[in-house]
Amino acid sequence: MYLYNYAQISESFKDTSVTLSSITWYGQVNDFKINAEHQLQSIGNINGASTLYTSLQASSAMEWELWVKLNFAPSESNRVRIYIQSNDSIFSNGNASTLPLSPISI
Repeated sequence: MYLYNYAQISESFKDTSVTLSSITWYGQVNDFKINAEHQLQSIGNINGASTLYTSLQASSAMEWELWVKLNFAPSESNRVRIYIQSNDSIFSNGNASTLPLSPISI
């Protein structure tokens, strides 16, 4: 168990819906659900992109812990991007840092 005094954001997905969360989420919120295991799950359309993000103040002491399960083989046309930070909500327009999840160049 980790306890931090200066936590910026903590999301356990214990709510039944992303829209009921104590955190304000933006993007295609209806393309995501919280499943029975309290995990965020994409239910977006097959041919499009689904984005979910929130705003927070950056800190040099930030720590990220993620658990990701992909039920598909990532490819150039079917991939996941996790943006750690961006200065624009249209991520491709701004300065952004991504977390690679596969050997695919993202």
